[in-house]
Amino acid sequence: MTFNKAIKGFGVTAMAVLILIGCTGTDLDVTEDPNFLSPDQANPDFLLNSIQEDFGRVVNELGEESSEVTRMINMFGRQYQQAYDPALFNVEWRQAYQQILLDLRIINPIAEESELYSHIGVGQVLEAYLMIMLVDFWGDVPYSEALAGAEGNFSPSLDAGND
Repeated sequence: MTFNKAIKGFGVTAMAVLILIGCTGTDLDVTEDPNFLSPDQANPDFLLNSIQEDFGRVVNELGEESSEVTRMINMFGRQYQQAYDPALFNVEWRQAYQQILLDLRIINPIAEESELYSHIGVGQVLEAYLMIMLVDFWGDVPYSEALAGAEGNFSPSLDAGND
């Protein structure tokens, strides 16, 4: 029995020593993500592809929700107030603003610099369609002051949907 305890004690001590020796640095202040690409490193072809994929997902999700409201597919409830929670559309809103609209604003200068005018045209069509969709679903939405958080505008004013 004492031999087994000695082996276990040696094993625990050896593991503790290896763990402490294995930690050569304690630099936990990693503020830069090595996987994050800055806009000047972005490939416009890949960025446009990502925008198109995200756009397709948003169109699909909003199309599914609107098909339920118009009773084209099952809505899982008899009353509209009980079928939809206000937080239900948070994912689509976040994808539209934080991903698609931001990526469209990033790709325009890159495409102009690279003289990729077809990318600019596709981006303008997708941005117009996206804003029409958002206005159709939510009414007045921020557009002219959208994505101005870096300048300190954390509550952009709404633009009229008619504009």
